[in-house]
Amino acid sequence: EMEEPLLRVDTVDSAEKSLEMIKQNPYHAIVSDFEMTGMNGLDLLKTLRKQEINIPFILFTDGGEGEDILGALTLGANRFLQKGDPPDIPYTTLTHVIVQEVEHYQEAKRVKSLLSLLNAIRKVNQRINRASSLKDLLQEASELLLEIKGCVDVSMAFLDERGKIEPVVHSGALKQKKWRIRPDGVGKAPTCVKEVIASKSVKVIESTKDYCDDCEHARCPSQYMLVEVPILRRDVVMGVLLLHFVRSHKLSSVQLDLLQQIAKDLGFARTKFKANKARALGVAQAKLQAEKTILKKEERFRKLFEGSPDAILLMNSEGIITEVNERACQISGYEREELVGSYFLDLLGSTEESKEKLEKHFKRRRKNKEPVPSSYTIDFKRKDGVKRYLEIKAAPLKEHGIFAGIIGIARDITQRKKAEEKLEVLYTWAQLLNKAETMDEVFKHTLDAIEQIFTFQCATVALKKGNQLTVEKYRGPTSLRPKEKLPLDGESSLVGVAKKGRSLLIKDRTSTEYPLPFPIKSEVTVPIQIESKILGVLDVKSRERNTFDEREKRLLEQLVSHIAVAIRKIIEKEQRVSLQRLDELRNRFIAMTAHEFGTPLTSIKADLEMLSRGYYGELSQEQEEKIKRTLESVGQLNRLIKDFRQITKLRTEKISLERRDHRLVDTVEKALERFSGVFPQEGIMVKKHIPQPLSAEFDEDRIVQVIQNIVKNAIDFTEDTIWIKGGETTDTVWLSVEDNGVGIPEEEQDKIFEPFYGKKQKQSQKKRCFGGSGLGLYVCKRIVNAHKGELWVDSSLGEGATFTITLPKRME
Repeated sequence: EMEEPLLRVDTVDSAEKSLEMIKQNPYHAIVSDFEMTGMNGLDLLKTLRKQEINIPFILFTDGGEGEDILGALTLGANRFLQKGDPPDIPYTTLTHVIVQEVEHYQEAKRVKSLLSLLNAIRKVNQRINRASSLKDLLQEASELLLEIKGCVDVSMAFLDERGKIEPVVHSGALKQKKWRIRPDGVGKAPTCVKEVIASKSVKVIESTKDYCDDCEHARCPSQYMLVEVPILRRDVVMGVLLLHFVRSHKLSSVQLDLLQQIAKDLGFARTKFKANKARALGVAQAKLQAEKTILKKEERFRKLFEGSPDAILLMNSEGIITEVNERACQISGYEREELVGSYFLDLLGSTEESKEKLEKHFKRRRKNKEPVPSSYTIDFKRKDGVKRYLEIKAAPLKEHGIFAGIIGIARDITQRKKAEEKLEVLYTWAQLLNKAETMDEVFKHTLDAIEQIFTFQCATVALKKGNQLTVEKYRGPTSLRPKEKLPLDGESSLVGVAKKGRSLLIKDRTSTEYPLPFPIKSEVTVPIQIESKILGVLDVKSRERNTFDEREKRLLEQLVSHIAVAIRKIIEKEQRVSLQRLDELRNRFIAMTAHEFGTPLTSIKADLEMLSRGYYGELSQEQEEKIKRTLESVGQLNRLIKDFRQITKLRTEKISLERRDHRLVDTVEKALERFSGVFPQEGIMVKKHIPQPLSAEFDEDRIVQVIQNIVKNAIDFTEDTIWIKGGETTDTVWLSVEDNGVGIPEEEQDKIFEPFYGKKQKQSQKKRCFGGSGLGLYVCKRIVNAHKGELWVDSSLGEGATFTITLPKRME
């Protein structure tokens, strides 16, 4: 008999009865005798295993059934016990043996269930890594989860962007039933599903009595257990995983954790596929946008290509033209069909020089050699034979770093080339004009330049002299040469322009008031003038109509402006030469006059001095007075002659200076010695303030002469006082002589230093003992300038005058 503290034991007397009871009760173990009535223990074991009832099976034997025992072991018998002997196990009772086997069986069952879960996780993860679409992955995952022991049905549902839940996949025995999640949103979902989503935790419903009121799971057969697992990704609920297990299958906490892990993996998979979908969508959109951009660029390039003001040619690696734009056809005169497929040298190389240059640059680019000019100029003949000039710019085209051809841009620079040639002619003409010394040279160079720039029949330059125009230069047929002299009251285009001072452009002889000589049909005439003064005209004629336009007229107007300047330059030069000759004559006259006057004056002075001394007898008082006055007049005349001689020397010779270092105070004292008797006689006080060490390098005799002239001026115009002051700066010394006389008007302060300036200033009532020729201050200015110094006056009417001299301390 068995103890029953741990077990409930049911006993039967035959194997057939035990099978009926096993079907009705979930037993944990079976203990059977080997020998029974009817079916023996080994047959019972075979039957149970066929019915997949794998609970522990313990068999009692008497030790004589060796082969049968081997068969029982093969079928999975858990334990054998011999009748009558002590058991060979550590437990002392059958109860302990049964409990031990049950525990072993349950542990093996749990391990097997865990292994099935782990295997399902491994396979799901493998599918996640290999799956190409989310739906296929979820379907495969649901089928794999069915391999978990005890699992009979799997379904999954996910939340959409609006938060509504939608079923996605379903696999298993209950697939055809409509009792799971309603497909019309989370509002119609069962309360249990909402609780799982809200709590983010697993919910296990073991029987129908635990289902919520609105849950259609109540219709599920009672033998099933429902497990609801939230599908999470980073703590965000993405959906629900629903699994049905047989009711007898119990899930441990470890198994539930593993189910949660599977749900997390599914959440990761959905996030991954959503990200991949978004990324794929982004890539597709980017690709579409790139294609649109490329199309726009191609369209823009085509517009730029066809609308370019320059010719564009594409060539392959062999120099064959593969594409050209419309401008290339316009410049070349060829049709597009004629250009495409042609060898570029057959079209662009109109001369041997151009062909050689183009071929050389093409070969260097093909061989990737440097240097190759970024641009160069060639001459080119159109299809109609007209010569043009092209500026070529080219760049290599490469595919995978290999030379594939050239893109060339050609600009028609014919007009620019002609303009450059004209500028070159004008530049040369301007240089020649600047060197021209006569009118004839000016007009010759001008007609030479016009002949290179314009297409004309004849050209004329005429100058205005009195009441007529005189032809100075003509180029052209003799039959078209105008008269040498054209009266200003006559009728011609030259006379009309000379009188009105406005340019005349005749494009067609039929549209002008002036008659044109046959065969002249067009003409342009421009006035030569300076500051509205008409000097003459320049006229150009042609046999062809419309030879000249506004551009030619403006160009000729610019030419004559330079001609006018050159004419004025020559006139001024001739005037300067004439003035120099007059100046030379004047200097010679002054020198001759001084010499011729000096000789008789010397004799007169000697005779008068002898008379005054009584060599020719006694003189009355009246005679002595007259002789004295005459001697004073002779002295004044002698001083004037001396000034004449000095100014002549200053004008014709360079002033020579004997510079030494002198103290300024000593030089001033030396200069004032001449006036030692004059100051007391005139009642003039001299106030001096000159620092003792003040010194500089100068010609003392010359500076004494300057100081005496200025002091003499001050004596003539001062009232009673003269101030003489000195000072220095960093590089110069200065000396000023100030009086308190009538002053000098501002407009005359520059004129007093000019020679022969004789306008009398307002003087005081005091008698003056010195007269003037108007040369003294001029001489002073020249002497000071020779010392690299300056002399000027500061004065206002009624406030006296101050003359200031500055001299450099050291002369270079």
